Amino acid sequence: MSADGGDLEAFAAGRAIPVPVAAIGDELAALWRLAATPGGRTAVTRACLWNLIVHTTAAGFERAKRLVDDVSPTVPARVLVLKTDRAAPTATPRAWIEAYWRSVDGGAHQIGSEEVTLEGDGAAVDDLAAAVRALLVPDVPTAALWSGASPDGASPLDVELLRSADRVITEGDSERDLRSVAALLDEFCLPGCADPIALAWLRAAPWRSLLAGLFDPPSPPGDLFTVEEIAIAGPPEAEGAALLLLGWLGARLGLADGWRSGAGHFAFRGPHGEVGARLELAPGAEAPFSSVTLRTAGGDYGLARSGPAVIHNTPALAWRVPFVAPTEAELLVAALSGRGRDPLYVEALGRVVAIR
Repeated sequence: MSADGGDLEAFAAGRAIPVPVAAIGDELAALWRLAATPGGRTAVTRACLWNLIVHTTAAGFERAKRLVDDVSPTVPARVLVLKTDRAAPTATPRAWIEAYWRSVDGGAHQIGSEEVTLEGDGAAVDDLAAAVRALLVPDVPTAALWSGASPDGASPLDVELLRSADRVITEGDSERDLRSVAALLDEFCLPGCADPIALAWLRAAPWRSLLAGLFDPPSPPGDLFTVEEIAIAGPPEAEGAALLLLGWLGARLGLADGWRSGAGHFAFRGPHGEVGARLELAPGAEAPFSSVTLRTAGGDYGLARSGPAVIHNTPALAWRVPFVAPTEAELLVAALSGRGRDPLYVEALGRVVAIR
C-alpha cells in the first residue's frame, strides 16, 4: 500500500486506515508529507510529547479507545493501542493508523498527533513487541498503560513494555493487581528507571487532601497521632484504592508491621499501641469511597459522600462541601504529568505489599 489522496482524506478526517504492520512507519511518514503540502492541509504541526502504549483486551478495547480520544487533545502523543487475545486462534497481526487534529488560530493552523492500533491473536500477540520497538518516537518518553488488564510477567510483550517504559501506569483496582505490579517492577524494571503510578491512587487524591484538612485548626493537631482505628468504605472494585489509602495513612501516622486480623480487617503497630483498620466493601457504594473514618482519642474524624458533596466530620464541627470526582481522562492526563512521579505512591504501594 502507498498513501494516496483517498488515504489523505481519511487521515485528515481522523478515520482509521488499514495498513500492513511492516509498512506502518512508511505510511505515516507519507501521510504527514501529503498533509503538509498545498494539496493537503496547510500550516500543519505534528506534535508528540509522549509515546503512549495502551495494552488492552478485546473486552476493554472500546473503553481504551474512548480514553485515548478524550486525552489526545490535551496530551499529544504517538499512541500505540495493543488489542490482544491470547485465547483466540493465532492470526497475522493487523494494523490501522489514524490522526487526531486540533485547530488553533481560528482554524488556520492544525496540530496533529497519531494513533496506531495493533491487533494480535494467539501466539501472534508476542510478535507485537517488535512492532512496538520499531514505532517508538526517539528522544520522547514512553508511558505504558494497561487498561482492562494487568501486566503479565509470563508475556514477552508485557515484559518488553515494562522494560521500555519511563512511566508504568496501571489501574490498581485490586490487591492482586497491586501485588502483581510491585513484583513485576522489582523483577523487570531497574530502580529509578521507570516511574510507576496507578489510576486508583490518583482517583483517591482528593480524599487524601480532604482527610489532611480535617486536622487543621480549630481541630487539635495532636489528635492525628492518637488514631486508634481506621475504617474505609467503598465498592469492591475500589479495593486497590482503599488499600493504597490505608498504606498512605500508615506512612503518615507512623504505623508499621501490618498484618491481617480477619477478612477485611488489619492491624498495625502504632506509636502508642495497636491500631486497627477495616475495609467495608459493598456493591453499589460510592466510588472510590463512600466514607473514611479515623477514630482518635479525641473523637471521630471522617469524610462521607452525600450525593454531589462530601460531609466533613470532626468532634467540634461538621460541614458540607461540593465534590466532583475526576474523570478517567483527567486521571490519565495526571498520570502523564508531574503527578505521575509520586514517591508517596511508591511508599504506599510498598506498605500494601508488606502486609502479612
